[in-house]
Formats: sequence, C-alpha cells, structure tokens
Amino acid sequence: MPKRGLVLSGGGAKGAFQVGVLEYLYQKGKLDFDVVCGVSVGALNATLVAQGEFERLKELWLGIRRNEDIYKKYGWLSVILGKKNSLNDNKPLKELIDKYVDKTKILENFTDKGKILKIGVVSFTHGQYKAIGPTHSSFEQMLLASASIPIMFKPLNISADDLNVVDGGVRNITPLKDAIDAKADELVVVLASPRQVQPGKRDYGNLLQVITRTFDILANEVYLTDIENCEWYNAHLKDDGEHRYIDLKVVEPDEYFMDTLEFKPEKIRQAIEIGKEKAAEVFGY
Repeated sequence: MPKRGLVLSGGGAKGAFQVGVLEYLYQKGKLDFDVVCGVSVGALNATLVAQGEFERLKELWLGIRRNEDIYKKYGWLSVILGKKNSLNDNKPLKELIDKYVDKTKILENFTDKGKILKIGVVSFTHGQYKAIGPTHSSFEQMLLASASIPIMFKPLNISADDLNVVDGGVRNITPLKDAIDAKADELVVVLASPRQVQPGKRDYGNLLQVITRTFDILANEVYLTDIENCEWYNAHLKDDGEHRYIDLKVVEPDEYFMDTLEFKPEKIRQAIEIGKEKAAEVFGY
C-alpha cells in the first residue's frame, strides 16, 4: 500500500490556515498519515496531528486572544543595549507546548505503530538542518526551537551537541525531503502562505516590518524551489525500479491573511475557514 505523508510548512501565525485544512481532512476521516513532517509552526501542528489530538490543536489556536499569548516583546532598546539577543520572549509559547504536547501519547499513538514524525531545526553553530523525532530526549525543547525565528526569538542551547538551535525554516521551510526520505509515496503539502510573493506595502516604516517582509520573500522562494524540484523529479522519473513517483497534492491560500507574528483571533478564524474551503477545492471528498 502507498505510504501517505503530510508536510506542514513554517509561517508563524499564518499556520492557522493549516488548521483549517486539517479540520477538513479530520471531518472527512482522512487525517491518517504514515509520515508527518513540519517546521516552525508546522512542527507544532504536525506534533498534535501525530499525537492523535486534532481537537486539542484547534483548541490551542482558538484559545489565542492576542500576540502576548504566544510571545512578549523585549523592545529594540534592550537589543541595542546588548541586554537581549532577540526582540521577543517566547516563554508563552513554551507554556502552550508544555500544556498541549504529550510525548508519551505521540509514541503510543504514532511512533509505536511504525509511523514517523519529524520536526526540523537548524543549528546556528554548525549551520546544519536536522530532522528530529519524538524519541529525542529533548523533543519538547526542539519543538520550541523549531518555532524560534532568528532575531525574533533567541536561539536555544539544548545540549552540548545542540547549541544555538533555531527555526528549521531557516534552511528548510517546507520539509518535503524529510517525508520522501521516510519513503512516503503520497504527499499532502500544506503551505501557510501562497507560493507566489504577494504585493506588500509601498513603504516599510520600521526595521521590524523590513525583517518580516524579508522572511516572507525568502519563504516563497524556498516553497517554489522545494515543490518545483519534486514536480521536476516526477516528470523526469526513470522507470528503473529504484526511483518512485510521488503523488503530490499542495494546498495553499490565495493571499496573506496576517503577518507572521500577528496572532489576532478574528484573523485566525478567517484563516481556518479559508483553509477548509481550499482543502475542499483540492480534495473534493
């Protein structure tokens, strides 16, 4: 039988769109995957899918009332004076991970059944991307690190081997390769924002807006590269018994609904509803 994989991209608050797509699949009884991979916000969403608790995932997102439920601002002055090495503190996100993520359930409901969960992180020290599974001794910390966008949040020092660990999206915003390496034949890829760069503001009034826009543009470039490489691979597949065709379905929004760090309840709900609509267009169950 084909091995089904789910790939969830990074995107911060825009990951709410993925929740809508997942809700559609959950309601149709299709939220059953052998391989689940994610980076950044996609890592958190992927983890709760593997945990077998979609309703808890939706509860987490619908419980967000403001940005401060995810992060607290230090401010530019603290950075300029060298008191902090990031603009924000993601302690509130850590508390949400502690509350909602249960590694024991992931192992029992997913890993022990031969299924694979991978979340992506990058080491600032070595510059390398790593895919981490739930058997890792510091999985929850790695999950937090996977959502720690550089500059926005401080790198995490998890162990002597894992120093300065940050968001996996720095190198791999859409972890298609992780799923393909895990032998997935059918892939559902859910992007948190459109593949094509959307028009932005005419003027960017402060450095934070410039940084956020830069992340958006870079993310779009990686989206295109990852997915186009997979499509090229399929088109040039050799029938030699060693290579396999990847049945690829991509679900993406048509436009941005919010900025990466804009956790507003009304926009989260809007993104979830549109995620369900776009999933219906792609799958038509």
